Amino acid sequence: MVERLATWDDIVDHTIKQKNGEAEIAYIDRLASQLMADHPRKDVTAAQLASGQFGRWSDEGFALAKQLAYPQPLLVSNSPSANYRQAAFTTADKQIALAGYRLADLLDRMLE
Repeated sequence: MVERLATWDDIVDHTIKQKNGEAEIAYIDRLASQLMADHPRKDVTAAQLASGQFGRWSDEGFALAKQLAYPQPLLVSNSPSANYRQAAFTTADKQIALAGYRLADLLDRMLE
């Protein structure tokens, strides 16, 4: 289970690697730009944002974790397959972008 957790914790860093000599802030900016390009704000529905629906957001994340992070064929003693790693990245990529949009929406509402 430790390797599976590490897979999800580091999936973005392992998929989109920091370039040699690239400053941390430049790397983060590049990641953010790519996430927003992969999942533009215009593709997010108002229902997905539903500002302040923290319990629902948590439930969604838990359901995704149960469905995708721990499938039956994944065994503790085996390394995750390339297909599993790609599915993990695709899911994490989308969820990180959505979380960013939710945070921005929440901050906008708080600062109105």
